[in-house]
Amino acid sequence: MSELQLSILVVDDNPVNQLYLKTLLIQAGHCVTIASDGQEAVSLFQRHSFDLIFMDVQMPGTDGFEAVVRIREIEAAAKPPCQRTPISALSAYPLREETHREEIVHFDYYLTKPVTKQMVKDAIERLIHPDRAYPEQAHPELKLNSDAEPGSLTHEQNTSSGTTPYPQALLHEFRNNQDDLKTMLQMALQELPESLTQLDFCFRTKELQRSCKAAHSIANVVGILHAAAERDLALRVEKLLESGNWEHARSDYLKLHQQVSELLNIYHLLLTHELSN
Repeated sequence: MSELQLSILVVDDNPVNQLYLKTLLIQAGHCVTIASDGQEAVSLFQRHSFDLIFMDVQMPGTDGFEAVVRIREIEAAAKPPCQRTPISALSAYPLREETHREEIVHFDYYLTKPVTKQMVKDAIERLIHPDRAYPEQAHPELKLNSDAEPGSLTHEQNTSSGTTPYPQALLHEFRNNQDDLKTMLQMALQELPESLTQLDFCFRTKELQRSCKAAHSIANVVGILHAAAERDLALRVEKLLESGNWEHARSDYLKLHQQVSELLNIYHLLLTHELSN
């Protein structure tokens, strides 16, 4: 990644996402601080200097949009003036679905989850060295965001669908950090059943906010663990719920429940067979 050792703040409310990004960044030699919500991020920013921030935009309480505005206000009010901190947005949704938010201009980069090692590497290089020439033909998925400030960039990932019994891409990605992979799988085995139970309860009680949060949590976890089809289905459930279409959301949720249950068996097999040594 960058040749420099950077101090990086990662802001995300999901523990699996936190560990995943922390692992990638520490592997690259950077120092990582974790914040679990936007309020904590702002508080940390007031006390510490960071070279770069990765900010999830969809968080309960103070979300990433509100947090980035407050950080820019702190920078603007600083005396003497402080340098603008590069901030990359992290979102489960493509940039085209977020451009209606006026706060998007306060970000310098945009990453669509699930991020990969290469995506994080590209983001760091372009945020820390914005004046360098980067051949666009080498990064066809990288393009200017015309709805943000001049020079702002977006990097969206095309994910393949489907799940294999033993996700070799996941094993390859963490071949040198199997302990972290074990921890993430253990977290998934705990968090996913809880989210499914909560989502099922919310369908019966019609609690919109809690049901959307549970669906989004499922999407985050399975996305990090290379289950693209299940991630997309969970996000579709969330969108249907937000639109008030409980009937179609319920139909998709039943499919999601079955597929995530199969994933849980896969994760258990990975822990007990592939990662048992």
